Amino acid sequence: MVEPLCALKVGDWACFCMYDNGPAKTRYRDHDEVDYGDLPARSSLSSTRRPSLKGIIGAKGKPPQEDKDEAEPSTASSLHERAGFSQDGARSTSGRSTPERSTPERHVFEETPAPLDAIPESRELQIERPDFTGTWIMDAFEGDMDAFLKEIGMSWAMRTLASSMNYGVGKVTNDISHFGDKLKIVSWSPKGTFTSDFTLDGKEHETVDPIEGRPILATAQWTAAGDRVHTEVRRLECGEVLPSSDRFMAGDKLCVEQVSRSGLTVRRLFARQ
Repeated sequence: MVEPLCALKVGDWACFCMYDNGPAKTRYRDHDEVDYGDLPARSSLSSTRRPSLKGIIGAKGKPPQEDKDEAEPSTASSLHERAGFSQDGARSTSGRSTPERSTPERHVFEETPAPLDAIPESRELQIERPDFTGTWIMDAFEGDMDAFLKEIGMSWAMRTLASSMNYGVGKVTNDISHFGDKLKIVSWSPKGTFTSDFTLDGKEHETVDPIEGRPILATAQWTAAGDRVHTEVRRLECGEVLPSSDRFMAGDKLCVEQVSRSGLTVRRLFARQ
């Protein structure tokens, strides 16, 4: 008895495979019979394994998945070796040495209180400058007045007259008006009354000599300590340098200290009236 083995239809094509324990034949529509020779029995065909495609695809240049899986370990192994790792993932010590990373130290900064003398004051110290305002009368002098007057060019006759009047003690007066950096002095002496104006800005200003009444150029300013007024003087007509003077408070008295070009120093002390 003839039993159909399989049937396949693709488009207009139909293929029938018949099995009758004899020669296997395949019939194609509109085609002649094709004899495939003796086939094994049906039971043996069902147990026949299909040929493996392994090696066939590989021959066409496309490696099978199995080959790829087998190649991956070698590739991964080479990458591990390049990175210096062994097969178990540990860093290899052979070949190039890799410096070990050191753990950075943690620094703990502790705030140390600064000493009291290192802490700057929050505000600038205010210097209390003296106020020379008032009416003052000369009550004493210090130094060699005759030698001083001679050095500044005073004649013998005038020095003799000044000595006879005790160089102005009890007679010479200063009436001072002091407003900030403005100083106005009205002085009286046997030579007359003279008014001198000073600006305490360190710049040169024209004024009058309070002793002789001659025109002068005076540069007056506060000293760094802020406790006295320093004045540099020269004559207006010839530029001759005259003795410098410092005006400051000596206790309850007003002191006018003069220094000649040679360094000779005299002082006039005035008491408040």
